[in-house]
Amino acid sequence: MSNIDNLNEYYFINYWSNFTFSRIKNPETFVKEQAYYLYQSTNELVDGLVETTYEGRSKRKVSFYLYAPLLDHYKYLLLSLHLDRHINFPVEIKSIVGNFHCKNEELFIRRICDIFSHKQTINMIMSLYDESKWKENY
Repeated sequence: MSNIDNLNEYYFINYWSNFTFSRIKNPETFVKEQAYYLYQSTNELVDGLVETTYEGRSKRKVSFYLYAPLLDHYKYLLLSLHLDRHINFPVEIKSIVGNFHCKNEELFIRRICDIFSHKQTINMIMSLYDESKWKENY
């Protein structure tokens, strides 16, 4: 038996470890889902627009805008996430209601909920909705 015959028996073995994938959601994916829910909740008049930019090789910035297409494509920056390009946490949130450092998913979701339910956020969404509704009807 040659050395090549011995090597062939190693070609059909799975050398990858058994991956255990966590149920932790990527912060970018989370805010994209929330953008969709906002769009549905406002009868497609106010949307959440998510834009991702990369800062060098290791950082990314995810910007979440309130977006009103009927109002000349108006967009209002509600928050931005600053995080490592390949690691979900920690994440820094810079928003209209304050800046937060979130070391894990639980804290991240809590802070996002605080921002989304904040009076200033609700007022902005209602204003965009009302103006869009008026523009839609006239």
